[in-house]
Amino acid sequence: MKLPSFKVPFLGRKRRETDGVPGAPTLHAADMAAERRRRWPIYVVVLAYLLVFGAAGGVVAWLVADRERIESELKAERPSVQTVLFGGAPVVQPGVSALADAQDAARGSEAARLFAESVGSGEDDGPDPFAALLHPHPDPALVQSGEQGPLPVISADGRQAWRVYSRPFNVLDSRPKVAIVITRLGQNPDVIEAAIRLPGVATLAFLPHTRKLEEWVKKARDAGHEVLINLPMEPLDFPRSDPGPYTLLTSLDQAENVRRLEWVLSRTTGYVGVTNFHG
Repeated sequence: MKLPSFKVPFLGRKRRETDGVPGAPTLHAADMAAERRRRWPIYVVVLAYLLVFGAAGGVVAWLVADRERIESELKAERPSVQTVLFGGAPVVQPGVSALADAQDAARGSEAARLFAESVGSGEDDGPDPFAALLHPHPDPALVQSGEQGPLPVISADGRQAWRVYSRPFNVLDSRPKVAIVITRLGQNPDVIEAAIRLPGVATLAFLPHTRKLEEWVKKARDAGHEVLINLPMEPLDFPRSDPGPYTLLTSLDQAENVRRLEWVLSRTTGYVGVTNFHG
């Protein structure tokens, strides 16, 4: 009767059919020495696996045991959120806030009048009556020269860009309102043109790297749109997802992140604020 043969892992040879059979001839000393030489790689492989898995297990155990300490150290290394005033806080005279509120109220009243006229005429496809109420830009009082370009500041009389450049709306209209923001505009001119043709109630957000950004912002505002700037921020899977240059990163110090923020803010004027890009 022929005994089945089988392969021993890592040895690269088949056992002899007579191995372990009573009365069968045994291996000679030379064969046994060769057998031992062929077996030693398996011990090395097993030892290597034990070392690798042992080291990995040790690291995991260490991380689990010191999780709270490690998390606290990582949080301490992250840059803290601080308010940054470009050029320092302006000197605001008494009554300035009331003046800004009065200006907003006047624009709201004018918007209400235009709204009533547009509804009374029944012309929904005519020119946007609110576009004319958008404050022209740049307003010299709201701009400060920075190292990389113009930066938004609060004017000496207390006016702020987000209020001055905002699109006025009918304060007497009590119907529910929906805010529509079209973001990440800038890479495709056809898409920008299509967005600008939307009703002016839609806010348009442009990427800071957009070519001819000043021209696009002017066209958008001329059509009655509020404008935002997309601020590149660090994604959770960075650098697999990369928002591009001048991204705010937790790995950078505060000075470098402020420099990058100033670059984004100095690309144009006339925007009411920023919104995140990634992050």
